[in-house]
Amino acid sequence: MICIKCRCPEIEEDDNYCWNCGHELDGNYCSNGHCVLNNGNERTSCSEDACYCHVCGSKTEHFVSELIKPVVFEEDNR
Repeated sequence: MICIKCRCPEIEEDDNYCWNCGHELDGNYCSNGHCVLNNGNERTSCSEDACYCHVCGSKTEHFVSELIKPVVFEEDNR
């Protein structure tokens, strides 16, 4: 696993935080406070590389913080 913030490649699967920069791993939350994923203290995170919430379509916190950018897919010209 690689830390999305500092790119440290030595993160263990069961780590909660990056040992190098302190970034919360698996902490990419929806920025919409009314989204069902943000249910009080029981927040559910989106995937680390998601720019938009898969439930409501709002920007994720990683995208708002400019830690990630949308992927541009190339067309397959066969």
